[in-house]
Amino acid sequence: MKLKIKDVMLALLLLAVPFWGLVSCSDDDGGIMGPVAINSCQCTATTVTPIWTLVPNDNCDGYIITLYLGTRENLGEMVEQLTFDHRTCQYTFTGLTPDTDYVICTQAIPSASSGFSDAQLYWKEFTTLAAEN
Repeated sequence: MKLKIKDVMLALLLLAVPFWGLVSCSDDDGGIMGPVAINSCQCTATTVTPIWTLVPNDNCDGYIITLYLGTRENLGEMVEQLTFDHRTCQYTFTGLTPDTDYVICTQAIPSASSGFSDAQLYWKEFTTLAAEN
């Protein structure tokens, strides 16, 4: 079977398209930068360490990471909000309550030269572990 270059390129394009939206710094959304996914969320009874995706270009100056009590459907009060530079991809929140629902929200900070006015939010729910007796 003889494959044409055009067919191979089309197949590669079709495979790549679903991955473009995972960390988006394109202007497809009319000036809104895509969400920054949380790849891993490691928690204990009193801590959580989210690890988020770094945006792979200079369109982002950093990240805003916000921790809330509750769930997305029943969002509680903000526990803590921190800003990180563009090279940081994880942080450990401490002093959490055991066996409690929390939500982490990540958002990129678009650079002034990026042309983006804002960025989408990414939400991750988790429950801290029960306290050991």
